[in-house]
Amino acid sequence: MKKCSYCGKEYPEEALVCAIDHEPLQSDSPMPNSDSEVNNSDSVEMPIQADEETDVPDGFRCLGKFDPFEAARLLKRFEHDGIRFLIDRIEKPVETGRGFRKMGLIEIDVYQGDYETANKILLEDWKV
Repeated sequence: MKKCSYCGKEYPEEALVCAIDHEPLQSDSPMPNSDSEVNNSDSVEMPIQADEETDVPDGFRCLGKFDPFEAARLLKRFEHDGIRFLIDRIEKPVETGRGFRKMGLIEIDVYQGDYETANKILLEDWKV
């Protein structure tokens, strides 16, 4: 599996960029064993990912961050299919021609037992 370097959403190995925020995907392959193969940028990234995961409640996995319109459409499907989820509103700085502005996003955390089904629904929704 590959994971988005920004939002943490997981994708199949053949995917290249995140469908949500268009960030490059990173492979979840095991870390190299030898110290000579590990560079400083990898060691810096690990705590950032761990910190993001601590915000997700026990028993849930982060599905991704969505704009409010997309989140509402997706959550209606989840409710219809009985998928257990939690949402959180976050703000992400976005660069504009005149500087930065805050963009409101909805982070969706899905119960681990429902994650596979939720991911299938998400992938079907993006095909439309």
